[in-house]
Amino acid sequence: MNNITLNLDHPSKKRTEHFLNAVKDELIPIPFVPENWEHRDLILGGFEFIGKHQPLSITVIFADSYHDANEIGRMNAFPMLPHSKWTVNGDVFYLVESSDTDRVNEVTSLFAGKE
Repeated sequence: MNNITLNLDHPSKKRTEHFLNAVKDELIPIPFVPENWEHRDLILGGFEFIGKHQPLSITVIFADSYHDANEIGRMNAFPMLPHSKWTVNGDVFYLVESSDTDRVNEVTSLFAGKE
């Protein structure tokens, strides 16, 4: 359904595009605002998407390492809530938000490393 290409030079770009393109709802890009994030100095690039037909928001942040990506999640104090989950896969941080708990779990599992 999606044909997302990220405008970024990063070793995890293709893998991340694969994950995003596997999301079953059409994703619409929206502006990523790094100024809203703690440890923005660790952010090499970021992208945000919303679902066209379902309540869904996905934020993807690229870092230099797993440690940096995990630090971004930890320092921004994103709690693990039913409607919001974050995960790190390699050097990429993913935040998934939706009012549909099942949808959050489904999309987050895509980013957990299945290819």
